[in-house]
Amino acid sequence: MPHPVIAFLAPGGGELLLVLLVLLLLFGPKDAPRILRTLQNKLKKLKHMVADFQHNLMTSDLPDPPQGNPQDTRVYDEEKASAATDPPPPPPPAEGSAS
Repeated sequence: MPHPVIAFLAPGGGELLLVLLVLLLLFGPKDAPRILRTLQNKLKKLKHMVADFQHNLMTSDLPDPPQGNPQDTRVYDEEKASAATDPPPPPPPAEGSAS
């Protein structure tokens, strides 16, 4: 349910009909459709700007998504395969043994 104050500000059918009648009387039947189309386009752009702003506001504090495909394990698989074919490194010499 909308807030009571907003409900009184929203135009109903009668108010819209009155506005359209005044628009028709002021600008005539040739210019009224052009004005209404322009108004419709401006309201559509405003609606998109509000949606974009809300999206940016809601997602601004989220971390950046990881780059690349998270399912891609080729690098890990290649390292694992090369480690299996290479001989293990020799153990380091013990400290304290004289050579």
